[in-house]
Amino acid sequence: PDLNETIESVEKISAEKLKSVLNEKDENLIVLDTRNSGPFARSHLKGSVNFPIGNQEGIILADEDGNFSIWIGSLIKPNDNLLLVTDPGKQEESISRIGRIGYSNVKFCLDGAGFDDIKENDEFSDYLDSFERVVVDDKNAILKIRNDQNNVILDVRTPFEYSDNHVTDAINFPLINIHQNYETLDQSKKYTCY
Repeated sequence: PDLNETIESVEKISAEKLKSVLNEKDENLIVLDTRNSGPFARSHLKGSVNFPIGNQEGIILADEDGNFSIWIGSLIKPNDNLLLVTDPGKQEESISRIGRIGYSNVKFCLDGAGFDDIKENDEFSDYLDSFERVVVDDKNAILKIRNDQNNVILDVRTPFEYSDNHVTDAINFPLINIHQNYETLDQSKKYTCY
């Protein structure tokens, strides 16, 4: 299908329809959140993945721009169905940029105000999660994580980047290989990734 057909084929869903889609528990459905990492950390749908689309439409390689399509093509299988969560007004751009790499697997996109419609809605509290963002330069925060026996620090960069410099005790776990390696992670542990 051409790009316009791909965009038109995506079902724009309301918050209410989102609940029924999530409750179907489709094993081939990936919730892809394209918002920047700060808002994602504060609140997101449980089990979702975050590839920020950024603010510069992929043209200017500014903070969180430029790698969106690369990570989609590297980590999302073409036959996985996608449900997009975007910033308001970013729905079509997200679908379009995914379509430009030959993927036509976006099945649903949260409509309207997007995630803002659900994050304050008590009916969605069981569907939401959050995590604390840590700045690598914050030595106290890193020390606290390193001293926590239930926390493992994963450096998800390439082996070359890891060998150049890394946080003490971090394990190199390249994001690009996550499909092959994720089952080796101990589910009883908490992971801090950078």
